[in-house]
Amino acid sequence: MKSFKRLQEQAYDHLKELILSGHFDQSGIYSETKIAAEMGISRTPLRDAILKLEQEGYVSIFPSKGFKVITASHEDLEELSQIRSALEGFCAYHLAKDIETPRGVQTLQKLKEILQLQQKMSAETHSIDDFAESDNAFHRSIIEYMQNKQFASTFHHYEYKMKEIKRNFFLYPGRIAAAIDEHAYITELLENGESSEVFDMICDHVKTATFAAHQDVTDGDK
Repeated sequence: MKSFKRLQEQAYDHLKELILSGHFDQSGIYSETKIAAEMGISRTPLRDAILKLEQEGYVSIFPSKGFKVITASHEDLEELSQIRSALEGFCAYHLAKDIETPRGVQTLQKLKEILQLQQKMSAETHSIDDFAESDNAFHRSIIEYMQNKQFASTFHHYEYKMKEIKRNFFLYPGRIAAAIDEHAYITELLENGESSEVFDMICDHVKTATFAAHQDVTDGDK
């Protein structure tokens, strides 16, 4: 028989995967009882998993009703923009400074491979979800260059909100092409070791996406 802790971890992992994959309708309220039955576990470990997800900012709990997946507000978007600009700008600045080191060369190659994949997606598959994931992978690679566990943890914490925003962001015509062009320019600046320029470009790139996301939220509220 599985331990309570293992059941709670299983429920947490399962729910988080469903949230990250976009399984839940963001306007719906979901029953703990129904999901527990679907998973074949009691409500107690599931409730603990939902409480943990609430603490991490993934869901809101409605007593006696269930839970709802949290959507990004204007305030969330602005905070996320500031955090991303600070983290990614800092990491990109140092990557450009170290671009000729073995780790710098390796990271640059990874970015080029992701960029090539994005260009292929744009030309062939046109999958919004796949492109949103590759976009996160591009930015995650810049963060991971620093090998700073706190940076990586912070990025991971906000990754769900970024994927949610990007999934909507890339639905609009021209946005995928624009993102690819900007990623190509960021990669070029990194390869040329232009540290100050790539810091500014990252901030502009994030600001552009945030402004468009603000418009999407406003349109959704009408």
